[in-house]
Amino acid sequence: MWKEIFQNSDHILDLHTAALGRSNMPQIRANLANPASNRSARSFGIEVILDSEGPKGSLRRTADDYGISCITYEGGGADEADPESIQIAMYGVFECTEKFEGHSWLF
Repeated sequence: MWKEIFQNSDHILDLHTAALGRSNMPQIRANLANPASNRSARSFGIEVILDSEGPKGSLRRTADDYGISCITYEGGGADEADPESIQIAMYGVFECTEKFEGHSWLF
């Protein structure tokens, strides 16, 4: 699966809500030591960016190992749609794709 889907992407944007019964403030998680992920995280246009490699075996960690930009957006809760978190996510997706026009993105 990695070779067929992910390895051919320039950037990966992983969209998440919180776990069941919880709610997350909108945030980006990225390994800021990876220059490509750092640029992607900052282009999302959100105030909260958490510097994190991601758990071993996670999409974010694996992408970093291959030098592919990978950021994770987390916002809202799993129990119900949070319009503000959805709006922030949509704006961030548009910002990223506009700033890196011509690059291959995987959502």
